[in-house]
Amino acid sequence: MDAYDQLRKVAREKRDQAILEARLECQRTLHTIKALRARITDKPLIEGGVAVDEPKRRKLIDIICEVVPKGYAFTMVELQDWVQQSEPGRTVDRDTLRTLIHTLKNEGVVRRVARTGRNAVTWEYVKPRSRELAFEAMLLPDAAAVVLRDTGPLRIMELVTALQKRGYRTDAQPRTLLAAAGAALRRNPERFAVDSDRRWATIVRAK
Repeated sequence: MDAYDQLRKVAREKRDQAILEARLECQRTLHTIKALRARITDKPLIEGGVAVDEPKRRKLIDIICEVVPKGYAFTMVELQDWVQQSEPGRTVDRDTLRTLIHTLKNEGVVRRVARTGRNAVTWEYVKPRSRELAFEAMLLPDAAAVVLRDTGPLRIMELVTALQKRGYRTDAQPRTLLAAAGAALRRNPERFAVDSDRRWATIVRAK
């Protein structure tokens, strides 16, 4: 890399950092506006003449895709700081971010680059996230929902067997995936229900 290439690289990094800071500032401003509105009035939001609840918080994985820099590597510490700046007042757990960044790695959105000082792993952006995920790249609750919709009610061990037969986390130990699947279903009572025979099924909501 000659001097001109190095200058262009530095310029791209500065540009990307400026874009990231502007995006984060926009998110902070929108958050502030929502907070002010909540303090000033208790009137509900109106959409199409109908009162609706406040918008749900965005998914962390979507925020990650929004704040990761394009063109240079980043660490988990930096990522946590950017996500926290984008969502002031929201608790951002490092372990959750690590799980989501590995999900994005499996989808090909980011890749691991190298280890830096103090053994910190650096990551870099590769491509945008596809709207239609491969089954193998889905989050566990989403993959479980796909299987249960196709098969009907299953016990946890049957669900794990069905997941791995379809190629989901085939490198995981069944016992590990069993524990993760049970926790995922219990954390999503609005999506899954269990019957007296300990069989899980998706909840079908009336339209």
